[in-house]
Amino acid sequence: MHGIDVSNRGDWIYSYNTPQADYRIGAAAGAIDLGYALNRFSEVRGGYDIGYLNYSLKLGTPEFSSIDGEVRAARFRLITDRRDDPIIPRAGYYGRADFRWSNMSPGAPAAFPNLEMKAEFFKQVSSPGSVSQASIGTTY
Repeated sequence: MHGIDVSNRGDWIYSYNTPQADYRIGAAAGAIDLGYALNRFSEVRGGYDIGYLNYSLKLGTPEFSSIDGEVRAARFRLITDRRDDPIIPRAGYYGRADFRWSNMSPGAPAAFPNLEMKAEFFKQVSSPGSVSQASIGTTY
């Protein structure tokens, strides 16, 4: 995210297709980032997010405790894109690594890191092609 983002949405918790609770997620955040294109295919980007999060029960039985407070996080992203077509790729690869250091988050006792990586590999085996994908993430 970069710029300003405000959202308010519902999040239903179900048990065997029966709704148990309705939580409301309200968020407001602002962010700034800077990026640099390493070449035609790759870029690095870093930034900082500051915002506010409210996750509260609106209806039903509480499944999770409500949280409310400030959110702050530094982030770093590396992207490389060597796909042959941006809409329907048939050959090439795409990779993305997102690292976040959350300085402040409601409900978290201390700062914590988060790393998410995604890789997509495309190899043409016929005229429609085929896709294989891998994703991995961790909070350490």
